[in-house]
Amino acid sequence: MQTRTLLIIASISVSIFYSQQLLAQSTIRAKSLENLLSNPRVEANQQNTSLIRLRNKLTGNTTLKNIGDYTVGFRKTKGADLVIDMSTIDTSKYSSRYRFWREVPVCNVYHGVTVADINRNGRKEIYGAYQNFTNDVHCSAYEYGLDSAFSLIHQYPDSILRAWSYADVDGDKKTDMAYDLTGSALLLMTQTDTSQLALSYKSYFDTISSSGQPVRASFYDIDSDGKPEMIYYLDGGGDIFPPSNQIAKYNSITNNFDIIYYNRPNFHSEGFAFGDFDMDGKQNIANGGINGEFFMYEHQEGNNYSLKLIDTLPTFNAYLSATTNDVDGDGKPELWMGGDFYYVGEGITRLLMYETNGDDSYEQKYQIDILGVFSFYAGNMVAADLDGDGKEELVVCIDQNVLVFKNTGGNNYALWYIKQNDFALSGANSVYYEVTVADFDGDGRPEVIIGMDEVKENVIGSRLFSRIYKLNTTTAVRQELPVLPLGFSVSQNYPNPFNPSTRISYSVAQPSFVNLVIYDQIGRKVRTLVSEMKAPGYYEVQFDPEGLSAGLYFYRIQMGNFSDVKKMSLLK
Repeated sequence: MQTRTLLIIASISVSIFYSQQLLAQSTIRAKSLENLLSNPRVEANQQNTSLIRLRNKLTGNTTLKNIGDYTVGFRKTKGADLVIDMSTIDTSKYSSRYRFWREVPVCNVYHGVTVADINRNGRKEIYGAYQNFTNDVHCSAYEYGLDSAFSLIHQYPDSILRAWSYADVDGDKKTDMAYDLTGSALLLMTQTDTSQLALSYKSYFDTISSSGQPVRASFYDIDSDGKPEMIYYLDGGGDIFPPSNQIAKYNSITNNFDIIYYNRPNFHSEGFAFGDFDMDGKQNIANGGINGEFFMYEHQEGNNYSLKLIDTLPTFNAYLSATTNDVDGDGKPELWMGGDFYYVGEGITRLLMYETNGDDSYEQKYQIDILGVFSFYAGNMVAADLDGDGKEELVVCIDQNVLVFKNTGGNNYALWYIKQNDFALSGANSVYYEVTVADFDGDGRPEVIIGMDEVKENVIGSRLFSRIYKLNTTTAVRQELPVLPLGFSVSQNYPNPFNPSTRISYSVAQPSFVNLVIYDQIGRKVRTLVSEMKAPGYYEVQFDPEGLSAGLYFYRIQMGNFSDVKKMSLLK
């Protein structure tokens, strides 16, 4: 009777604790929304309990966020290979990886600054919106000079807010740059000669008057004809072109862009990644939607494109996308997609890595869950080889954080660097917007550029600026900051199905006795692959199924309180 009473008391205590947790998490979300609705940067309109529309007052661009609870699955980190808990992580372990280097007074709100050497003098320019606590906002260009400082080299008129992207759109060997105008149009400017900036008028592209505004315009040569297309999401909408993903190609005869393809996803979508993801010789465009929709477009021939895949990712607001070039060494490019959602009031950002397993077919290979982060302002993901080791790192800007993830072998990743908004941490009203990477000084290790702002009470406008961080390359720093896992995990064996052998990777977060055992379909133990103490680190073991028949097998790993079971198929 006493035991039963103790169990009832324990159960009640757990229920009370859990209820307190839910209340605290719901309060956090409510407080975030309250702050958002009163924020001077945006016009926030909560459409219903699950949808909020945000219009940036500076650029006029609109985004939608699903703020409802994501309840698919029974565990909030279901399927995660790596979990980062922002409430417990010790950021000081990573603070010496990079050092503050320079500050430049420009920032592209909701779009990373544009970095390029347009005038081809060997010194890169950085283009972005300039504002310094006034109503005056305009695009400015700063150039990295021989004195290692950034100097203003051109100030654009107030009608030009920022530079979107650049390319040679007509094959004349001159660089063309697309600029964002106030209103619904883009301005295309070009060089008078290749030693000048792109300041000469070339074209005015209006997406049908009052129909919307192109957002996150990017140039990419999808049809491989040497003349890049312009890809963008049409914000807003109208009777002719409602909100849609669009592709436009420059027409030298009309001196303007022709819209050659558009698709209305029926859901708000953002973020584009480009590449031949299924390795069939045809270029793809991937992007995501507000409810986790995943869209894959493919070039067919000429000006013909098709929507090859519509799927749903295990997240909301799937606006993050990037591509890495086979960092795991399996011969396939990696496509990263990501988004954020609330789970019982707690913000979570989820990053998902996919690889092709056939024509127009993809499978999830890795998942990173970042607990405690839901973004209303910041949100982008880029890939770059930051340390010069020949492998790209994944760089993510979410909320008030920039995180860098590094491949540590096979399908294994670790948090390599984290930078939080020091201004906000010190009490200033400041937010991150996006991250960009560029090698200004030519040392082969790109700098990390974080666009941000500062708002002061009773002061007009804001201050826009970008802070640039440079990799510390001293031996001491490298020794003090080993790449160690933050949690226990085991990856799916590769290859799978397999013959004659396969590999299993796992990570150990703290000294533990590791037991890795293979079982057959009826639960009989057939191999013990690991049975020993392991120090923290990443490990890989090979399984050679000599003497075993073809069929389904299971492997179970036990490390301290962590255990997991995965299945694999042996072919003969």
